[in-house]
Amino acid sequence: MVFGLFELAFIIVAWRAAPHAPEMLRQLSQAPLGDPKYLYLVAANLGAVIMPWMIFYQQSAVLDKKLDIQRPQGGAHRTP
Repeated sequence: MVFGLFELAFIIVAWRAAPHAPEMLRQLSQAPLGDPKYLYLVAANLGAVIMPWMIFYQQSAVLDKKLDIQRPQGGAHRTP
């Protein structure tokens, strides 16, 4: 929980930076969504952030259900 509280630092820093909301929205609307290189970069960022989390989540679910390589079928009946 202590480490989770460090996440609040990002919110505090963002708040203290006082971003200009109309400028942020203007720049978001100008994102090059038609550029394949940009979409590749977005996909790479999502993969770098989401996939490691999912791997650890799935591993904890496997351990929680006490599944092993000899009997993986038990995990198909209910998901965490």
